[in-house]
Amino acid sequence: MISENFFEHSNLNFPYSSIAGENIGETPIHYNVVGCGSTYSNDAMAECFVSGWIGSPGHHENMISKSFSMTGIGVSCDSSKCRATQVFSG
Repeated sequence: MISENFFEHSNLNFPYSSIAGENIGETPIHYNVVGCGSTYSNDAMAECFVSGWIGSPGHHENMISKSFSMTGIGVSCDSSKCRATQVFSG
């Protein structure tokens, strides 16, 4: 998402048709984020992403759905922000 400069629920035509759900998030690095507090550490950054997903009904539903038995999370950063993607499959 960082290298392709996009931030949306899209797979950019990658051949991963088995992915059944997705959460995405973005937060600035070394910043005080509204609703998260500081993002000055990796743990704080992770907490910000996960808290944001839990606080969003659609994202949270992906996380607790019994339809999914596997998940993967990727995080990528540049000099000013980090973007995270969480994918789900069953």
